[in-house]
Amino acid sequence: GPQAERALKRRVLFRSVDVERLGRDRYGRELVYLGHEGQDVGCLLVATGHAWAYTRYPGGARYAAAERTARAQGIGLWAADDPIPPERWRRQH
Repeated sequence: GPQAERALKRRVLFRSVDVERLGRDRYGRELVYLGHEGQDVGCLLVATGHAWAYTRYPGGARYAAAERTARAQGIGLWAADDPIPPERWRRQH
C-alpha cells in the first residue's frame, strides 16, 4: 500500500499524464489507462512489484506478463514469503 503510493507519486505527481477512460468495473469504479512519457503507469507498478495484475480488464495479458517477471525477480511485494492478495486483505479487514 504505502510503498505503491510512494512509487506512483514519484512517477506522476505534478507531471502531465495521459488518461483514457476504459469503463467501470463490477463495483462501479472507474477504469482508466494512465500514461506518462509513453509508458503505462499501471503496468509499470505491476512490473516493479508495487501492484497485482488484474487480467480481466483491458491490457490484462501485458499486466500478467509484467507480474510474472516481478515474481521471478522477487521484487516489491514478491519479496515477501506470502504476499496477501487484495481480496483476502479486504475480507480480513
